[in-house]
Amino acid sequence: MQHEKDTGVRQLRGLLLLLMTFNHLIWISGGSTWLQRFTLQPFGQFGAAEGFVFISGLLAGASTAVRHYLRLKHARKPIAAP
Repeated sequence: MQHEKDTGVRQLRGLLLLLMTFNHLIWISGGSTWLQRFTLQPFGQFGAAEGFVFISGLLAGASTAVRHYLRLKHARKPIAAP
């Protein structure tokens, strides 16, 4: 069950994955580039890995909350008047 409003968050997660991959490939090769100035810590003190984990946790919590809410909503049956 995907919603259109989730695409922006999913795109941000994809961008963070690309940044992590790029930084790890450069790190493994033992080199450094000028591009790493922008990709190594793109959010100040927070890197791509921290941002990815945070956003993934938010999405997992939101998904679980919606499922729990829908299950409770369908479990309650209206009480018939006597």
